[in-house]
Amino acid sequence: MISDSLRRASIPAAAFVVCAGIAVCFAEAPVAAQEPNGLAAAAALQEAFVKAIESAEKSVVSIARDKRGPAFHAERRHPLFERERPSDPTDPNWTPNEFGAGIVIDKNGLILTNYHLVRGGPIKDRPDHKAEQSLYVRLSDRRGFEAYIFAADPRSDLAVLWIDCNDLVPLKVEPAGTIRKGQIVIALGNPYAIARDGSASATWGIIGNVSRQAGAEGEPNDPERRKTETIHHLGTLVQIDARLDLGTSGGALLNLKGDLIGMTTSLAAIVGYEKSAGFAIPFDDSMVRIIESLRQGKEVEYGFLGVQPGDVLPSEFVNPEWEPIKARIRRGAARIDGLAPNLPAHRAGLQMGDVVLKVRGRDVFSQNDLMREIGLAAPGDLVRISLYRLAGPGRAGREIEVPVEVGKWPVIDEEGIVARNPTRVPWRGLVYDYSTSRRKFFAFPSMQEPIDGVRVVKVTPGSPAATGDLQPGDLITHVKGDPIRNPRDFAEAVQKSSGPVALRIWSPANRTAPSHNVEIQP
Repeated sequence: MISDSLRRASIPAAAFVVCAGIAVCFAEAPVAAQEPNGLAAAAALQEAFVKAIESAEKSVVSIARDKRGPAFHAERRHPLFERERPSDPTDPNWTPNEFGAGIVIDKNGLILTNYHLVRGGPIKDRPDHKAEQSLYVRLSDRRGFEAYIFAADPRSDLAVLWIDCNDLVPLKVEPAGTIRKGQIVIALGNPYAIARDGSASATWGIIGNVSRQAGAEGEPNDPERRKTETIHHLGTLVQIDARLDLGTSGGALLNLKGDLIGMTTSLAAIVGYEKSAGFAIPFDDSMVRIIESLRQGKEVEYGFLGVQPGDVLPSEFVNPEWEPIKARIRRGAARIDGLAPNLPAHRAGLQMGDVVLKVRGRDVFSQNDLMREIGLAAPGDLVRISLYRLAGPGRAGREIEVPVEVGKWPVIDEEGIVARNPTRVPWRGLVYDYSTSRRKFFAFPSMQEPIDGVRVVKVTPGSPAATGDLQPGDLITHVKGDPIRNPRDFAEAVQKSSGPVALRIWSPANRTAPSHNVEIQP
């Protein structure tokens, strides 16, 4: 493995070798005439690297995280010296506990980074929040700022920081298009905190693979593992042949034009997975949607199907019923092994045993592919699922396409979410969401619990909703006697009334009368 330092130093040489080799193999001119052409090609490639880095490096910042409290800093005192190691971020000799990088996405102080790098830091406009550490950002012009978490999403491992600065140089966050194996990429970051002066370090490589999974610690059914799993554990990452060490989290991944196409992450290295390779989060349409939600200070939402997925195993192909599609699913497929009533898949007509071939036009080879593609859709999206329904009594096997309006994935790590602004406009002090929106309020429903309606997530003290005795976890099933199914239905129903509004509530906390009526005053 070529070290990063050698790789950085050898960009021109490597470019010469590559370009000169191409010239020698394919040009018809004599060797002596080929050498200038090879040098010109190498110089052109070198110039592309230089321009791409110059165009983006002002938008990449270094981020330092330092634990707070006198007890911690007392531990930093070396026993052989009386002087404590510097704890002031402006001190040139200061060494942070954790370090990484970030990408400027708005001139008014917004910086995108990995959440695992900054989690536990101070939250903007939340003086009641007890931060475990302080965050410090240094720009390419060496200016330094205290940073605060503006918005964060555990499932995407993305966060947006805010600093008190309004003249930043942002990079455009746009869908990167197709990222291909062999594509040359440049990474700008802060490995080993060497960019404490704000100057991002550059490395380069090629895309080694796509749709890679981050490693996960713990047993598959471990609740703590489920809490820390991200969407990237389902196979969103791109693999880079350059090793991206600790400290490269939050760095910019560029193409040769200097366009931002992703963000580097050392999350895989943290869990000891594929340390010889680097990984990055590609900025496709779905990831740009997630980033835009964070830029707006809102909770990121993910799609939900309401099934128990499974993998189709090659050992099953011996059964005659698989013959019509055996060749097509040789690489694998997902299957619907469980189906919950009244959730999106059931409503759309999916059935137990259906074999999922494509979701949103993308091939599905495993249950992880199915969960990833559904999860990356937004709640309310109409997602097209191509599936094969095996032969049964009185019917032949056939391939069909089913449109499904997906719901909302139940949030597990609720305390990890940082959102300044509500996704939906609160109504009379009531913050509401999809009935499936929180795992603590929702498990796969029993026959006794309704699923249509909106979940009460929060009630503002002293508001009309609080006076009406609404409680977090309550499910609103009817507005003025009319049934509702989702937040869209609820918003349309209550907007029509300026006076008192009658609601039908199903309350799991009220065991004597779980279903009852309340009236909410203006």
